[in-house]
Amino acid sequence: MKNILKIGLTLIGGLIVYKGIQLFNSFTLFEDLSISAEKVNIKTSLSDGITVMVTPSVKNPTKHTLTITQPFVKLFSNGTEVSTSNIQNKTHILKPLQQSFLDSVTIKLSWEQVIQIAEKIKITIPKGTVSTKILYLIAHTKDILNQSKLTIQVITYANNVYYKSDHIEVKL
Repeated sequence: MKNILKIGLTLIGGLIVYKGIQLFNSFTLFEDLSISAEKVNIKTSLSDGITVMVTPSVKNPTKHTLTITQPFVKLFSNGTEVSTSNIQNKTHILKPLQQSFLDSVTIKLSWEQVIQIAEKIKITIPKGTVSTKILYLIAHTKDILNQSKLTIQVITYANNVYYKSDHIEVKL
């Protein structure tokens, strides 16, 4: 009976050590993991507003293979969250010492949200019909978004460990 107990305790102890090493490797991995928004495109639509498409780039400078989920992205204007992407159930494999572009993430902003952003940064939108306002916003979209100091925050899982990036500046 004592031998079975010793074997059981040894197996449990070995499992705890193994999981501890896995956890330590995951945390040291995140010190080197780098996610950026290298490709940003904007599309405008009279009916839908603005669509911001971000293509995240992930650098894996480690000697470990990474399994990373398709990121969920939050969009901020002057530090305030204004919109988010949809969640996608998809994973990507990153080999050691590899940089990869993930699938583009789409974030939508309605014209009402764009007007609120413009007003917060003191941009005067001409009075008039809704169509007049939207046409003004379309003509000045890039200026408005650049002045609003857009940032994104990338949320994902890498090797089943939760990862949230710092705010990443969006350059248009």
